[in-house]
Amino acid sequence: MMEKLAVGTVQSFPELKPPGVRMTYCTRQGTAPADLTDTFECEFDKTDKPHHLVR
Repeated sequence: MMEKLAVGTVQSFPELKPPGVRMTYCTRQGTAPADLTDTFECEFDKTDKPHHLVR
């Protein structure tokens, strides 16, 4: 587990079915946003809060 996570570009896709988010990140602190190459994608069951993570 990491105590800190550097977050870069966050793209939100609430109009998709299911809604989702794509985010770049890095576990190395001090990394420039342009150098963040690791990506994860999440899907949610709905656009309204609370957003229940599906994938």
